[in-house]
Amino acid sequence: MDRGRCTAFDALQAWSTTSGIRGVNTASALEYDTVPPGSIVDLAVVGSGSSSVTLTWSAPGDDEAAGRARAYDVRYSIAPIDAGNIDNASQLSFPPRPFDPGSQEVVEIIGLDGSTTYHFAVRAIDNVGNLGAISNATSSATAP
Repeated sequence: MDRGRCTAFDALQAWSTTSGIRGVNTASALEYDTVPPGSIVDLAVVGSGSSSVTLTWSAPGDDEAAGRARAYDVRYSIAPIDAGNIDNASQLSFPPRPFDPGSQEVVEIIGLDGSTTYHFAVRAIDNVGNLGAISNATSSATAP
């Protein structure tokens, strides 16, 4: 187990080893988490410049409202984003790590073209890779 990073699989494997329980199938134990992260319903633009846009939203839970999500999938495009095309939108390379549910998240997307309208969407990802629903749509034009 990597000292700086512990996944749910690592934790379960460590628990089964230290508790003396043998025969625990740690891989199948994680497969039971089918509950996706909660929805992000308040995605908003809070600022923009000539090559950047700043977004904010409330952190969802790992399983709906409970627990902390593992990651975010932040997308942007010059076309509106929906469930049918989100995977074609540009993906933010280093999104923020999720805070506890209800906390305010803020991210600045930089390197955008000036005088261009961008559309944004975010979805949360839980510890086993379940994707949350796509957030509400928002957009903003960058300054010239």
